[in-house]
Amino acid sequence: MKRIISILLIVVAVLIFAYYLAVVRTPQLDAMYLPEDKYGQKEKIGDQDENTGVRGLRRVNQGENGIYFVYKDRLMVMGDADESVKEVCKMSGDIIGILEKDNTVFLRKYDDVEGIYKVDAEGEAQRLINDPGTVYMEGKNIYTSSKKNGLRKYDFNGKKISENNKDDYYDTNITIFDNYILFKLVESNDIWLNSPQYYKYDANKIKYVPDKINFSKYYLEPEAWDRYSSEKVISYDLLSKEVDRAVREGEINAGTTEKNLDDYELQSIELFPWYFSEVTDGYIYIYGNQKITYLDKEYKRKSEEMTLEEQDDNREKFTCKISVKAVFRISVDDIKNSSNETY
Repeated sequence: MKRIISILLIVVAVLIFAYYLAVVRTPQLDAMYLPEDKYGQKEKIGDQDENTGVRGLRRVNQGENGIYFVYKDRLMVMGDADESVKEVCKMSGDIIGILEKDNTVFLRKYDDVEGIYKVDAEGEAQRLINDPGTVYMEGKNIYTSSKKNGLRKYDFNGKKISENNKDDYYDTNITIFDNYILFKLVESNDIWLNSPQYYKYDANKIKYVPDKINFSKYYLEPEAWDRYSSEKVISYDLLSKEVDRAVREGEINAGTTEKNLDDYELQSIELFPWYFSEVTDGYIYIYGNQKITYLDKEYKRKSEEMTLEEQDDNREKFTCKISVKAVFRISVDDIKNSSNETY
C-alpha cells in the first residue's frame, strides 16, 4: 500500500512539474515566441477584417444600415434609405461615445466610466466589460489601454483574450493594427512601435519587441555640434534628392533667403512628430515639424583657419536650417514588412 501511495505521489509531482513547465515557465521564454512572418498559423493572428487599424470612441459612427449618433443619454440611428431618425436605446446616464460593428454598438457612459456596454440590433443594452482603459475596436475585437492594466484584448462577448505590457504606458495618441502597437511617449517626440511575437502554442499569448521609429536621415559626417553618430550616415537617396530639389527650386524656402544654396550641400532631413492619425486606407498620417539642414561646402577649409571658439561662434554661418510644418504618411504594410532601420 505504501508503495502504491509513493508511486502516486511521484506521478502527481511529475504532473505538477510538467504543468508548471508548460503553463507557467515555458510561456516566459523568449525562444518560444515567433514573429508573424515565421508563425505557422497566420490565420489565427492579426485582424481578419477588411478594415485595418483601430477606431476610438466617437459620437457619430457610420453603421451597416445607417448612421449611429449620440444625443445626451440616447443612442440614435438615421437610416440610409429613408433618412428617418429613430431611438435605439436610452441609457441611465449621458453617453461618452460609441463604436459600431454589424449593427451592434459598444458604448461608455459618463456615470460609469469603467463599464463598456453592448447594445444589440433590438436596442437591448448590457454591461459587457469592466475596464477603465481607453476603448478601441479593430476587426472583431475590443481593446483597452491604460497605465494600470496595459493593453487588453476582448472578443465581442466580453471574454478577455489577452493582456500585455503592464509596465508600459501608452499616451492617448496610439493606434493598433494587426496586433502591432504604434504609440507616442508623453514626455518626448519619439514614436515607438511594439511588434508582436506569438507564442508557438497559443496565438493569443503575445510578447512585444519595442523599436523606436527613426524618421530622420543623415547624409554627411557629423560635426562637433551635431547629435547624431557616424553610424547613422547614409548615401543620398530618393527622399534627399526630392527634398533638395524642392528647396533649391523654391517650393520649400523658409530660412533660405539670405544664403546662396549653391555654396551648401544637404546634411540632414529630420522629422519631429507631434501627432499621428488612426489607420486610413492603409496609411498612418503623421503631423510634425520637418527640419532640413545644409552645410557650407567649404566648412572644412574655413574651420581649419579658426580656433574652436571661433568655430562655435560662427556655427550659424556654416549651416542653413529650414523648418516647416508638414504632414507625412507611412504605409502600414511598410511598417510590418520593414525593420526599424528602414522606416
